[in-house]
Amino acid sequence: MTLPTAKGHITNSLRAQSSPDGIQIKIPRRKGRKLLYTTDKERRDGKRRAQLAFRARQKDYLENLEETCWSLENAVKELQESNRMAYDALA
Repeated sequence: MTLPTAKGHITNSLRAQSSPDGIQIKIPRRKGRKLLYTTDKERRDGKRRAQLAFRARQKDYLENLEETCWSLENAVKELQESNRMAYDALA
């Protein structure tokens, strides 16, 4: 099956490309996702930035979790104390 395009006809699995002498050359298409990075240095830089961002998010999450834990422990202590005082008032 061929599909008309601006550059010529394209088959399902092959691309048509013109050579300098006018001959059509069929080049197989790459399968899978397109590459995000063109060089290894770009890939390493991207991975390093992603890891730094992950560590920052993880640190913020842990700090928030510790603060929540601390506030809940204080709430439990306050409730225990008020419960103890109510129990003593009834006795």
